[in-house]
Amino acid sequence: MKKLTAIFLVILCIQIHSQAQTFQISVNCDNTIKEEFRSTGYVHLSGDFEIMAVDGNAHPIQISLNPASTITNSDFMILDKSHPVLAVNAVGDKFLFHVLLKNDKTSEPTQMAIIDFTDANTNSLLTQHIISVENATATSSYDANYDYDQEEFRIDLGSNFDFLDGLQGEGLYANVQTFHPKVLELNIRGKTLNIGSFSGIRRIRSFNDSTDVNSFERNYYQLLDGTSNNDTADYVVSTFNQTVQQDYNILSMHGSPLIELFSSDKNSKIFFGIHYNLERKRVSTSFNYNLLATDTLSLEILPRRESPGNNNQIDNTFYDHHFGMIVPFMFPIRDKLNVTFIPHFGRTWSELTPSMYYGVYFNVMERSSGINLGGQVSAYHDIHGKRNFSPLMNIYLTKAFDLGSLLTYKK
Repeated sequence: MKKLTAIFLVILCIQIHSQAQTFQISVNCDNTIKEEFRSTGYVHLSGDFEIMAVDGNAHPIQISLNPASTITNSDFMILDKSHPVLAVNAVGDKFLFHVLLKNDKTSEPTQMAIIDFTDANTNSLLTQHIISVENATATSSYDANYDYDQEEFRIDLGSNFDFLDGLQGEGLYANVQTFHPKVLELNIRGKTLNIGSFSGIRRIRSFNDSTDVNSFERNYYQLLDGTSNNDTADYVVSTFNQTVQQDYNILSMHGSPLIELFSSDKNSKIFFGIHYNLERKRVSTSFNYNLLATDTLSLEILPRRESPGNNNQIDNTFYDHHFGMIVPFMFPIRDKLNVTFIPHFGRTWSELTPSMYYGVYFNVMERSSGINLGGQVSAYHDIHGKRNFSPLMNIYLTKAFDLGSLLTYKK
């Protein structure tokens, strides 16, 4: 009797287990979408679900986006939403599904897509799969992880500043620049030589300090009526200190092939490059007069300057060609700042006068925000000694934007 009871219980357990066998699936799909968007459109992601257990029945599977997702239905499209799993399907069978992520410029920085897999017969949830979605707008701001061993294609927008006159904002600063540290790799006698490039277009406004080089005294003569006597007459002589200050609205296009001279494991680099720069300079020259003294003198009657006049500003446009050398120094500081320091020198062919040029460009960028503080100081020397030139100075504050999301510059 006890043996019969035991056999009965075993059979009952087997039947109960057989009845309790349920249909199960498992999802195989990436948990994170990280994609640099080249343009507006969609990014494609593939996955599959695999049958882990069967119960001998057919199961129409529905795939949908859970309302608890932070991404919206308009930004996340599920293709192949219905998958008929037949009774003849067995454990191990797989079914592909596809999703599309829209490049949405107004999406939140961090998004989550919760995908539900539901049995349409019973409306019961079989499983869920969560995908972390990278914000599409992140690729249009500056890459905070950028190092100098990577390609760069960016635009800087901000303001110039005239620190000679109370640090005033002075017009738009714009800089579109490309940097490629390794366009070509050469092997010379067992040593690797990296050839890169640096180019761009800039719109800046520069100023010169005229208090030294372009400051001088000038006399003006006013004839006193009724004082002429044969060849002489009395004049009121006014002595003015005249200062000349210039500001330059400059649009420049430059390009340089680079040879890597030094590279460290911390991504610090030193390059040498041959540099060409074409500049259009719109020069505004202003004249300021400060009266120093007056006197009355008896002088020979001759044509003389009577007054400074009313023409206190002259505007001209010039085109300059610069050809020379640059030595870019690029190094990070504590993974928070990117510092670029570029001495430059060479020969310039100018409508003003042929001359040599030399100077330095510098830029410090805060990596997480893409905020730039930088500037340039350039000096010119007339090789014929006919003119003196005061240095040109530019200071700017800008925000950098990565353009790799707009064009297929980065791989």
